[in-house]
Amino acid sequence: MLLSIPLIHDSLFLIRPVQQTVYKSGSSLVVVVPSEFVEVIGVKTGDLVAVTINYDNGTIRYAFSGAKQLTISGISQKRK
Repeated sequence: MLLSIPLIHDSLFLIRPVQQTVYKSGSSLVVVVPSEFVEVIGVKTGDLVAVTINYDNGTIRYAFSGAKQLTISGISQKRK
């Protein structure tokens, strides 16, 4: 099921704003990676993730090592 949040075109990338909840798992805090993202990008358990933290504006950027190279048409086909 697709979320009803509109797509935003940013340079060459499609961005879908999603609001996630922070959960507690043991002594760690967890934010779930949306299943649609996992399916489209091809992320698997055990893949490495590069993390960029910006304390000034409170953002964290994740870059997944297992990400597939997709064309815009490939993204559209995956979402149908």
